[in-house]
Amino acid sequence: MADSESTLLAKTIGGRVEYVLRNVEMTIDEHNFITPVAWLQTNTGGKQLLLGREVVFDKFNIEFRQAEEQIIFTWREDLKL
Repeated sequence: MADSESTLLAKTIGGRVEYVLRNVEMTIDEHNFITPVAWLQTNTGGKQLLLGREVVFDKFNIEFRQAEEQIIFTWREDLKL
């Protein structure tokens, strides 16, 4: 955590967790964009990175193929880069 950052609190099904929020440049299928990403500071026993839906789900049509263990991101053509 950087000196200028502070932890935030979120309520979850399991209680409260602390996290740090940053804007991160991301590339999916050659499309670059900035999206907020939260890093958990509370040990939950799972992965420590949370990807927010706020930007990614707005920019892509997302298909979950459970049987094949795949997630397919298709850029929404109605959006401008």
